[in-house]
Amino acid sequence: MARVEFSATKHRMGGRDVYSFTVPLAQLSALAPVPNPDQPFPGNRRVNPRHGNLFGQYIRERYDWVAPPIILRVSEHAVHFSAEASKSDGVTRGKVTIDTGSVPGENIGIIDGQHRVYGIHHTFEKLDGDRERAEVQQMEMIDEVMNRLKQESITIELFVEDRQEKYEQMFFDIAENPLKMRKGIKIRFNNEDPLDRMLMKMLSQHPLLTKNVDEEQDRVAGASPYLIPLSAVQTLAKGAMAGLGGFSGVTAETWTRSIDEMEARFEEYLDALCASFPKLQAFTEGDGDAPLLRQTSLLGSATMLRYLAMAFGELRNDEKSAQEIVAHFKRLNAHMAAPVTESAIWQAYLPNVFPLGAKAGSSRNQDLAAAASMIVEWFDDAPEELD
Repeated sequence: MARVEFSATKHRMGGRDVYSFTVPLAQLSALAPVPNPDQPFPGNRRVNPRHGNLFGQYIRERYDWVAPPIILRVSEHAVHFSAEASKSDGVTRGKVTIDTGSVPGENIGIIDGQHRVYGIHHTFEKLDGDRERAEVQQMEMIDEVMNRLKQESITIELFVEDRQEKYEQMFFDIAENPLKMRKGIKIRFNNEDPLDRMLMKMLSQHPLLTKNVDEEQDRVAGASPYLIPLSAVQTLAKGAMAGLGGFSGVTAETWTRSIDEMEARFEEYLDALCASFPKLQAFTEGDGDAPLLRQTSLLGSATMLRYLAMAFGELRNDEKSAQEIVAHFKRLNAHMAAPVTESAIWQAYLPNVFPLGAKAGSSRNQDLAAAASMIVEWFDDAPEELD
């Protein structure tokens, strides 16, 4: 049996005893069982190695990393607490001694934090392996990271719970109850990503976006006064940069030009929308009606704007000028009525993407590519409907 001891506080939550303490990162695997992707622990989902390794990379590369507590559960017979101070406001300070068992997971289980445990454990293994193969200069850098991590800790919340059905319910409750962070919120507060910083700058500067973007919700519909959600703005920017290929994976790192060029390209696209489609131009003048646009025009859907963004990016990357693209987009303006009818150009050429009666095209990846490709093709070979 392996025993570990920590200074801790003891309190009650949800009818259970809970011990709170910190554990040095290098000692975490002596307490918490390291998940095996091939053999999930009872009551846990299968760990995703890539997700765990990304957390390990995060703490290696970021001096200012942050992480919530890891939540563990322990069998009642395997924990002992020695109080060192009188109870105050339901909290007692003291020492907690834990018998971790003879095999991983025998007495200790992970309720929340599998990927953090996996990532922390394997980051030390990676650093050890890298050090063995490193040159002297690299070795110094590895030692610096390792020494930093050995001095840092993470918080543990240890719940006393033996019953499998109860700790499985705890896992479900933790996963189900918190409000999931919406994409728009992530963009607003992700100050590290130059792409997201650029988007927030454009949000305050470009008249098509200012006051017309929902920064909280990831979807706009019905009576919402907003034209598009912030999460869609990010997708439009990526499409305007990458064109038809790989738009969903564009970041500031994969964009091969400067951040200033990234901003300029996105501004060109927004300007092109305003110059090509009077109903969008109206939003820059405070006269736009988002609910009405969604009912009467395909331009009211973020999906159509994505088709146009991808087509714009593809044509610009093919050295077509913004002015030429505006002239092309203007030919599409007369064909933006919604719902889609039998006589619509979209029904004639892309019936599977634009079903009859639809107020928006399909957003499946293959349909996004098909619609954007068709718009690009029409630039040089326009059907008679566009003449």
